[in-house]
Amino acid sequence: MLLSPLVEQYAIFFQHVYRLGCMARDKGHYYDASDWYKEALKIDTEHPDAWSLLGNLHLAKQEWGPGQKKYERILNDAYSLIALGNVWLQTLHQPTKDKERIGRHQERALLMFTKVLRIDPKNIYSANGIGAVLAHKGAVNEARDIFAQVREATADFSDECKMTLLKAQRVAPQDTVLLYNIALVLQRLATFILKDEKSTLSTVLQAVHELGLSLK
Repeated sequence: MLLSPLVEQYAIFFQHVYRLGCMARDKGHYYDASDWYKEALKIDTEHPDAWSLLGNLHLAKQEWGPGQKKYERILNDAYSLIALGNVWLQTLHQPTKDKERIGRHQERALLMFTKVLRIDPKNIYSANGIGAVLAHKGAVNEARDIFAQVREATADFSDECKMTLLKAQRVAPQDTVLLYNIALVLQRLATFILKDEKSTLSTVLQAVHELGLSLK
């Protein structure tokens, strides 16, 4: 019974530290952000969120090696496996004539994304990663099939994305990146509705209205 308040205090502490770290990161103060995330590791040296956020900082600075090492600390976590797969995928876009190196990195990326599917068979991000690696290997037809399945699986994401972005806009109404993303989502939703022959008149009118908002 005495553990519950302690666990709650730890949860509040981690949230506070991560929030401060993310605020520093968003301002481009990567070293300050790193210091905040490391505060969490002083309490729990294996905390997956802290290692993931530290790995993200390295990727933001294109420090692939250090980022990889951070993600390797938590290889049972799907998010980290995907991030690590993306690290290997990024290296494939760096100019090199070493075909053996390219092949190794392709296989390592595939391994990471495949491990995620064992944990979560419906994970679209790992499926998309596999498609990207196959495309890089020249297996265009197989990659196209995977991308088609991912696109079909994400067909309903725009509604959820719209609501999340609108909530974020209430917090930061002048954020131009948020405004831009909202415009993109409104355009996609409106285009989908206008192409759907089953859309009702009221739905079409609303879509036209939101299309006008997106242009503004």
